[in-house]
Amino acid sequence: MGVKKIIAVTGTKGKTTTVFLIDAILRAMGERTLRVDTEGHYVDGERRSIVEDSKSFWNITSTVCPGRYLFEFMSGELAGIDGYAVFESSLGSSTIKGLGYSYHDVGIFLNVFHDHIGATARIRTQEDIATAKEFVFSSIRPGGYAVYNLDDNLVCSKLDKIPEGVKLISFSTLDKRADFYLRNRKLYLRGGVVCDFEKLDWAFNGEYLPLMLNLSFAIVGVFAMLDEKLPEDLNEILRKLKLERYGGRVTLLRAENGARVIADYAHEEESLRSIGELARKLVKGRGKTIGVVRLAPGRPEDIMLRTGEVVGKVFDELVIYDKIDGYFRKPKEQVNPMLREEVGKISEIFARGARAVNPKVTRIVREDEALEYAASVTGKDDAVVVIVNDDIRRSIGFLREFFNAKFA
Repeated sequence: MGVKKIIAVTGTKGKTTTVFLIDAILRAMGERTLRVDTEGHYVDGERRSIVEDSKSFWNITSTVCPGRYLFEFMSGELAGIDGYAVFESSLGSSTIKGLGYSYHDVGIFLNVFHDHIGATARIRTQEDIATAKEFVFSSIRPGGYAVYNLDDNLVCSKLDKIPEGVKLISFSTLDKRADFYLRNRKLYLRGGVVCDFEKLDWAFNGEYLPLMLNLSFAIVGVFAMLDEKLPEDLNEILRKLKLERYGGRVTLLRAENGARVIADYAHEEESLRSIGELARKLVKGRGKTIGVVRLAPGRPEDIMLRTGEVVGKVFDELVIYDKIDGYFRKPKEQVNPMLREEVGKISEIFARGARAVNPKVTRIVREDEALEYAASVTGKDDAVVVIVNDDIRRSIGFLREFFNAKFA
């Protein structure tokens, strides 16, 4: 597959959803696409590999050096067919492994939060994260576009890394002078309405800010890819979009007893708070919000405790499980003491933080047992958030089994 343009998306949260939405919009326009995200890689929306394939073959995740997938799709069955490459680029792309290509045409820098602090020796502060991700700006070819979050000071601190000849496109929820401006559930482009989120059922009619932000950045990304143009039928395209059922992003299901269940991959305090607030809006009558949550390893204890306090405040009840449960995932040998893995250790710290502000916290180390318990205490008027594990299909399989839930 010949490549018309490459777009790279980085940031702390929202990368996978933004990449999926850019890809979906381009495909709805009739374009061929190569997409790489945390789950693997896809051609024209069809999965061609999973992240475990990448780990087995190259010992890295799919979003590190995503350009290695390009050669496969510039030859063989797709030779001579032009398309767009849409890449999610993670922190690992700032190491010696790189991006796997020289330049991209559009670079999107979403945000910088404190997730991943302590994951490696070089990531000790949010400023370190911003520095590690500045490649998304410095690798834009002249004549290309840099899309940036005007509201994020750390993102803006890296604008000086953008090469000469690159055009800038700003996005904001605070400053009306930005090229794209989100306000009152509407996205504006230089004063004109581009998208009315209240008309998008699949996007919770604008009730969930992170999804509005992801879709806004996707629209801006497409605008840049098309040299400052938007599809004439954009609103019709957006109306017909659907999130992937097994993408782990705000997937809505309904339990047999009528409770609403959201499966999501939120993994740091801002996104956990937001998904909990969305659940509150889905509660019926005197129902309650229940969170089935976990954290990933590689975080300092103070951040895990603080994140526990956040989720403890936003949910009425919590069931906390552990990714490192000794059953589905056993501890790995690690030299770095920051990354040393122990069965149940993360959930113990996480639960301690949550219990500091909420007495209704139950810790069950195994994911399947945690979901079985959560289903047993969920009433018909409740709203449940399930933070899925790395194996999203397995997580949703448990959810469907124990809640007897169906996709809504």
